[in-house]
Amino acid sequence: MRTIAVWVVVALGILTHVNAEEDVQQDSLFHRDVVVTASRLADDTLAQIPASVTVFSEREIRNTPARHVDDVLRMAPGIYVLRSTGMGYGLPVQLAARAVPGQSTTLLLSDGLPLNEAVSGFADVNAIPLEGVRRIEFVRGPQSSLYGANAFAGVVNVLTLPPDQRPALSLFHRSGNEGFREWGASASQGDYGLGVSVDLSTREIDNYLAQDAVFTEQWSSAAQRYYRSSRPAENYAYEDRRLVGKLTADLSPETHLDVHVRYSDGTLGYGQTDVRPLYPTLGDSTMDVESALLGAVLTSVLSDDVDFKGRAYYREQERALHGLNVSHVQSGIPVFVPSESETGVRDWMGDGAFDIRAFEGHAITIGADFQRTDADFSSLRNAATQQRLPVSSGREVHSVNAGLYLQDRIALQERATALCGLRVDEHDAYGSAVSPKAGVVVQVQDSMRVHASAGRAYRAPSLIELYQPSIFFGSVTFESNSELKPEYISTVDGGVECMVTESLMVRADLFYNDMEDLITKQISGSTLRYANTDEAWSAGAELGLEWGFLPACSLGLSYTEQQGENRDTGADLEHIPERLASLSVRAGETFCDVWLVEASLSENYVGVRGYVDLSSGLWRELGDYWRTDVSLKLTYRDRVWIGANVQNASDEQYQEWPQVNPAPGRLYAFEVGARW
Repeated sequence: MRTIAVWVVVALGILTHVNAEEDVQQDSLFHRDVVVTASRLADDTLAQIPASVTVFSEREIRNTPARHVDDVLRMAPGIYVLRSTGMGYGLPVQLAARAVPGQSTTLLLSDGLPLNEAVSGFADVNAIPLEGVRRIEFVRGPQSSLYGANAFAGVVNVLTLPPDQRPALSLFHRSGNEGFREWGASASQGDYGLGVSVDLSTREIDNYLAQDAVFTEQWSSAAQRYYRSSRPAENYAYEDRRLVGKLTADLSPETHLDVHVRYSDGTLGYGQTDVRPLYPTLGDSTMDVESALLGAVLTSVLSDDVDFKGRAYYREQERALHGLNVSHVQSGIPVFVPSESETGVRDWMGDGAFDIRAFEGHAITIGADFQRTDADFSSLRNAATQQRLPVSSGREVHSVNAGLYLQDRIALQERATALCGLRVDEHDAYGSAVSPKAGVVVQVQDSMRVHASAGRAYRAPSLIELYQPSIFFGSVTFESNSELKPEYISTVDGGVECMVTESLMVRADLFYNDMEDLITKQISGSTLRYANTDEAWSAGAELGLEWGFLPACSLGLSYTEQQGENRDTGADLEHIPERLASLSVRAGETFCDVWLVEASLSENYVGVRGYVDLSSGLWRELGDYWRTDVSLKLTYRDRVWIGANVQNASDEQYQEWPQVNPAPGRLYAFEVGARW
C-alpha cells in the first residue's frame, strides 16, 4: 500500500505539471550530459550510448543523506546494496546489479582506477570521501567488452572534482551516536592546467551495528531444528584513516595528465567467535586493512583524427586477521588458540588506447592492457608464540592477464548510433575469454531515446577463490579451488527514456540474463569449498522518474521487479530481492541572499530474498523492509555550515546478511564545517 500511494501521488503530480508546461526544451538531457564510463569516449552523450545509465551529479550527491558511494547507489534502479555494517570496510559490501548473484560482480572505479580489492574483488565503497566527488556514473549490464573481467553485471565510476572546482581549504567535524566521530580536511590550489588537491579524514565508531545485542542461530542435525541465542554486541568497533590526492597538469596544449594518490587503513571488529567449551571464553575476531595506490591517467590529441588515452597504477594492500583457529587435534577433539595471519597483495596495470575518427561516421577505439597481481597468503600463527599452526600452510601466488579490445561507434544516421565492441583476454590460470557486445540507440524524437543491446561478459575467479589456504571462520572451514573456471553471462536489454517536460524525465528498461559456470559454495560437513556448479537465468523490469516539480525541489523514483532461478536446482537465486523501490526528495532554498537551507529524504524498499543456509542446507528467507534516511543542512554565505544526518531513521529491524543479525539500527550524526 505504501508503494502504491507514492506512485499515485506522483502520477497526479505529473498530470498537473504536464498541463502547465507548454513546450519541451530540445535535447535538454540527451546531448548535454556527457557520460564517459559506458564507451570510454570523452565526448559521448546519452544520445550516443546504447546502455542503461544513471548519473548522480555533484549537487544531488551533496544534498542526500549518503555517507558512502553505496548509499547513493541505493537510489538507482536495478541495484541491491547489501551492507551489514553501518560504516566501515572489512565485511563485504555486495552490489548486486540486475539480479546477478555474487559478492564481486560489479566493477567499481574512481576516475577509471579500481576500487575493487585485487585479491577478492570486494568493492571498497569507503575509499573515496563523497566531499571530493563531482559525479557518479552507474552503467547497468555487462561491460567486459571494454573493461575485461569483473565488469560482470555493471560498472560504477566515481569521478572526483578537479582542483579548480574545489575550495582552497575546507574543514569539518561530525559526531553522533554509538561513539561516532569524524574529522576531515581538504585543501586545493591551482586550476585544471596545473593544480593539486588533498583530502584527509579519520573516522571511528564504537558499535557500527547500532544494536544492543546480536542473534545467532545454530543448526542441530540431531534435533533437525535451529536454536537461537543472543549476546551483547561486543567487538563491533571500527576506525580508519583516509588520504586522497589529485594532481592535474597540462604537459602541452594537446596533452593532459592526472596523477592520483590513495591511502587508507582501518581496523574492524567482526564480533566474537563462540566455540565453548573447546575454548573457555568468547574470542574477538578483527581485521586490519591497509591499502595504497599510485595511478595516472594521460590523454593526448595526436592529430585531428587520432587521440591517445592511457592509464596505469601500482597498488599494495595488506590484510591481517585475528581470531580463533584450530591449533591441533587431540584425541579427536580440536584445540583452539588465538591466531593471526596476513595477506599481502601487489598489483599493477597498464592500459593504452587510440581513438580514431579518420573514417566518416566512425569513432574507432583500439586498445590493450596488461595486469599482474601477486599475493602472499601467510600461514596461521599462534598469536602468543608466533609459531605456525600445524593445520595451516602459507602460499605465494600470482596471476597475469593481457587483453586486446576494439570498439566502433557508428553514426547510422542523424538520430541513430550503433556501438559494437569485442575484447579478447588471456589469463595464465584459466586461458582465453571472449567478450562481444553490440547495441543501437535511436533518438525517436527530440525528447525520446530508445536503446537496445546484447553481449557476453565474464568474471574471473578471485585469488581468494583460487588459492587462499584453508581458513576457519565461525564454525566453517573455507577451502579454495585452483581448478575454478570463469563464470559467464549473456544478456539482452532494452529501454526508453523520455523527457516529458524540461524538468520531468521517465525511463523504463527490460533485461534478461543467462549465466553459466557460476562460482558458488558447496558444503560438506563443516567444510565449504568454491566450485563451478550452477547455471541460472534472471530477468526484470526497471522504472525510473526524475522530476524537478518546483524550482528548488526535485524528486526521484525508481522501481525494479526482477526474478532469477538456478537452472540446476530450480531454486531462486540467493540474495536477489523480488522487488526494489526508492523514493528520494531533495529541496534547497536561499534566503536573504546569504542563507541556504537544504533538506533531503531517501526512502528505500528491499523485497523478500533468500539464501541457502550453509549449516543445514535449507533455504531461508529474509523479510522485506523499508529504510528511511534524512538530512538537513544550513549554510551561511557558502562558507560555514551546520547539518544533521540520520540513517535508518525509523530504526527498522531487518536482516541483510546471514552471519550478522540484525542489520544496523539508527545511526545519526551532527556536522559543522567551514570552507574558504
